[in-house]
Amino acid sequence: MEIESTIEAGKCKLKFSGEMNIYYAAEIREAIQNTVDENEVIEVDLSLVTEIDTSGLQLLRAMYRSIQKHEKTLSYVKNESDVDQIIKLCSLGEALGY
Repeated sequence: MEIESTIEAGKCKLKFSGEMNIYYAAEIREAIQNTVDENEVIEVDLSLVTEIDTSGLQLLRAMYRSIQKHEKTLSYVKNESDVDQIIKLCSLGEALGY
């Protein structure tokens, strides 16, 4: 799992690549928490995620809840990746702020 965080035009872009699963949950949780704590506008890119399990989806849900709680802004880079298809197939868009 690689996590790239860049600031561009007042927006923090958080780009995940590789496996987003239980084995990387602590690393992902820390990156998400730091990003939410330090930024008002966050854009998440999941296009390079090769695998996601329920822990990865739970982390995205927790991120969305935290962003809502702190009245921040979340957006996703939309594409036709496998993760995008999973989110749509499982009707998780609303739960994840997608």
